[in-house]
Amino acid sequence: MKTYIAAALFATAIPVAAAAAPISAGDYLTDGFSLGGDSSTASYSFEPTGQVKISNFAISGTGGSEGADLVKVSFGVDSTDEGFEEIYQLGGISAATAFLDGMVTSSPFTLQFDATGVNKPVSLTYSFDVEAAAVPVPAAGGLLVLALAGAGFVSRRKSKA
Repeated sequence: MKTYIAAALFATAIPVAAAAAPISAGDYLTDGFSLGGDSSTASYSFEPTGQVKISNFAISGTGGSEGADLVKVSFGVDSTDEGFEEIYQLGGISAATAFLDGMVTSSPFTLQFDATGVNKPVSLTYSFDVEAAAVPVPAAGGLLVLALAGAGFVSRRKSKA
């Protein structure tokens, strides 16, 4: 009985443990997938291991239907409020590229895609670089340096007198 309970707990824990991919400075992430038919949404979750900077997210898509299906695709970071603005025709194939604004974060985030209503499957790709985020020196740091320099100057002046 204990074996069955342990196996059930392990099986339910697998999706939770694999929910967010850890990312850190120096990583380059890319993945390609298809949406349409039975699978019209996709989500990819990431968890930074510290403060990171992502310059921007590149999203590309290809499909048929003379671009009618790519118009229906929406995507975004923690939402699906963006879409392809320009779609190019290459014979019977359509292609599009979009860029999402980057961010500096240490919080988990999710790239979400929605292709509800497409007639034929579309192929999508995302990619982004992860860089180390610059840690800003607070304005008080400059004041501290000036105060220490002033204290050293006063101390030196007193020792000469």
